[in-house]
Amino acid sequence: MLFQISVGDSFSWLPDRKMNLFLVLVWCLCLVTGKSGFGGTDEKWGYAKVNEKAHMFWWLYYTTATSDYTQRPLVIWLQGGPGGSSTGIGNFLEIGPVDVTQQPREINWISYLNVLFVDNPVGTGFSYVENNDTAYFAKNNTAIAQNFLVFLQGFLNENSEFQKVPIYIFGQSYGGKMAVDIAWLINQESKAGNVNCNLKGIALGDSWISPIDSLISWPNYLYNLGFLDTEEFNTLKTVTDYIQEDVANGNFENATQYFHATQFIINKFTSVDYYNVMKEQNKVYNLRNSEWKENPEDVYVLKGIIPDDIFESLINIKQVLKSQDEDDHQTLYKLMNGPVKTALNISDILPIEWGEQSDMVFRAVDLDFMKPVTELVERLLNETDIEVSVYNGQLDLIVDTPGTVAWVNKLHWRYSETWKETERIPIVIDNIYEGYQKRYKNFNLYWVHRAGHSVPADNPHTMASILKQITHID
Repeated sequence: MLFQISVGDSFSWLPDRKMNLFLVLVWCLCLVTGKSGFGGTDEKWGYAKVNEKAHMFWWLYYTTATSDYTQRPLVIWLQGGPGGSSTGIGNFLEIGPVDVTQQPREINWISYLNVLFVDNPVGTGFSYVENNDTAYFAKNNTAIAQNFLVFLQGFLNENSEFQKVPIYIFGQSYGGKMAVDIAWLINQESKAGNVNCNLKGIALGDSWISPIDSLISWPNYLYNLGFLDTEEFNTLKTVTDYIQEDVANGNFENATQYFHATQFIINKFTSVDYYNVMKEQNKVYNLRNSEWKENPEDVYVLKGIIPDDIFESLINIKQVLKSQDEDDHQTLYKLMNGPVKTALNISDILPIEWGEQSDMVFRAVDLDFMKPVTELVERLLNETDIEVSVYNGQLDLIVDTPGTVAWVNKLHWRYSETWKETERIPIVIDNIYEGYQKRYKNFNLYWVHRAGHSVPADNPHTMASILKQITHID
């Protein structure tokens, strides 16, 4: 390699034509693909070297809806975390053709359109950074988008039939936050002629767009559902007020620390599952010492802020609740590092276990984690033709619906006043009320009943209906 580029660097020093050539060269020299697949469908996958030490893994599923796959859109699925794997979690736990037990999924997205799972940012899932070199993990949304652009440029050159196919980026949780910056950069580079991409829309599912709007809604959400008493409500609100003040003052590192601490408080007070408040949590297991020792500062920041007796009980916590999701993830871990890795023939390429670097990915964005991307959502709505869709499960806590509606209602875009006056209409499927929708021009909002953080997994029928509406297919 002739250039050393850290993930925080900008490509602005490269003239447009040289930048385009650089991206293509990186891809062509480092691409590894396969076709046999896993799960009995027509697939393709590979690695793209997005900078000197960072390798991004992608996995494409061709749709089974038609013999000519170019007649259907391409959905790019981005998982959250950051550090959650699209090829693992999104694929086997949510929308892929088979589930984590390798059984066919009744409602899967490949039966409607093409799906491209990308392990993004680098270090996620099967993506990796050589030698755990922290300089090459993306530290903010800008760097994440730049790395993704390198990947996409190469993917569309290698698979040129998708250059004209309508593309929609679906981002769940933190994946939605990443999707906003990625969509903006793709739009700008498309105008400059640096990428041939027919990006039509982005869909933000239970997405971390305005973190503080989510957090400050937690106390009321939990209190109104009966998970907190008055004293517990006041304690939690005291901490979320601190976080709100830090965000307002630009102290994002402190805000991230308090965010982690807040989760320990909720674990102390409630039996709630962050990702679906109606899920049963009836198993208790010992907290691993290694987990606790890695982040003691996340709790110690609460000293003097919350009552002393509650602080002491947090310090001495020995057990935490366990949900069924954790069992699913253990099964997924074994699946990805066993049969999947073998079927994709990447064991000799991948120097780490699937998911091994996910914690490093998460910690790399500490300074960026609590920053909102609402202004960029506004720019997408005001300055581009990209359609922005937001959907949220009513049972999600981590990105609860009240928090999502709060940031949506504060958006300043060219049709915001008309959109607010637009009627909210029910989503009815098979005579069942499944939620509500509000749509005007290039902005859509969906409220989804009986679903938590992972809407496609919790309410697949309704999500399939929303998917077809967003991507404009029958």
